[in-house]
Amino acid sequence: MRLPSLVFVSVFFFLFSFHPAYAHRSGCHRWHSCPSDRSTYTCGDTGHCSQCPDNQFCEARKPRGATKPSSRTKPQKQFVGRVVGVIDGDTIRVTHDLKLVKVRLYGVDCPEIKQAGGKEARALVRRLAYGKVLHIESKGKDRYKRVIGRVHLLSGNTLSRELVKAGMCWWYRKYAPDDETLSDMEDEAKAARRGLWAEADPIPPWEWRRDRR
Repeated sequence: MRLPSLVFVSVFFFLFSFHPAYAHRSGCHRWHSCPSDRSTYTCGDTGHCSQCPDNQFCEARKPRGATKPSSRTKPQKQFVGRVVGVIDGDTIRVTHDLKLVKVRLYGVDCPEIKQAGGKEARALVRRLAYGKVLHIESKGKDRYKRVIGRVHLLSGNTLSRELVKAGMCWWYRKYAPDDETLSDMEDEAKAARRGLWAEADPIPPWEWRRDRR
């Protein structure tokens, strides 16, 4: 009487254990290439199997599809640095990994030092950021090899927003056209006639630079 029961259990176990939905939990990953199992398998469920054609792309605890990122998408670099220099209103120097890094503030253009308002913009940046360890979100590099970055202050705001809010710079719409926050802050500063906007017709720095080339 026990033999049929034993056969039944053995057959049931055989079918159940090799069903595609559960095969990725077995010792071998031979079901990786099975379309029915692609949605259920997660790398790291079991050990690696050299016989599996898909296993070469696996990394522990990461979905297989996420281990081969598209070459078109590059993760944004974020780092922490101490501000050790303020060149002008929109350019600072920070130390990171024992190196000096020059950071150009994202989305703003401050007056040049020889322009009206240039020294005031630099003074504000010094007051807010000099000597502080801040979080910097890199947006890439410009043609001068400077890091273009959002510099996050300890208050939670960014250095760029503080400058725009105080009326110490222009929203650089050419390079940050979709930044509605900077746009709104500039409108508010203009309406309140703060900083640069106390003048009837302040000269944008890109025009000031162009006229002196």
